[in-house]
Amino acid sequence: MWILGSSDFGAQVAAYFGLPFCFAHFITDGRGANEALSVYRDTYRPSVRHPAPHAAICVWAMAAETQDEAAHLFRSRELWRLGRDRGVYSALPSPEEAAAYPYSAGEQARIERLREWALYGTPNVVAGKLRTLAAAYQVEEIAILTTLHDPEARRRSYTLLARACGLRAPEVGLAAQ
Repeated sequence: MWILGSSDFGAQVAAYFGLPFCFAHFITDGRGANEALSVYRDTYRPSVRHPAPHAAICVWAMAAETQDEAAHLFRSRELWRLGRDRGVYSALPSPEEAAAYPYSAGEQARIERLREWALYGTPNVVAGKLRTLAAAYQVEEIAILTTLHDPEARRRSYTLLARACGLRAPEVGLAAQ
């Protein structure tokens, strides 16, 4: 059992019960991660199953064969994030819908900032960013959440990232389940 949290409270619960803690980086874009992970480590009470703290983060990340393909697929997330930031929780648009959206200058600026820290690109680029995050947060694991309009592109992203991180990619039949 793990505790997934996006604040100090989840970290405190995990520490109190001696459970592994995963910070929901994908919800907060990393805001509060250092504080929550510090609280978790500093107040951790060992348990029988987990004598030491075990920290992780869960990030949104996506890989594609080329940077252009990754940028195309990422358009869906860009438009979705603009809505979410305004409190609109709608279905993920297709990249084509996102490309056709009439962005304002302010929205374009927000998207440029989003692109600066977003974890998308070719497999080796994303794997490098993941390693940098793991070192910065001193976590033992990173969980990856990939929401894409195209389910096959999502599965391919997981496979590409697994290979780039030196993990065995799932068999084709298993990935489709």
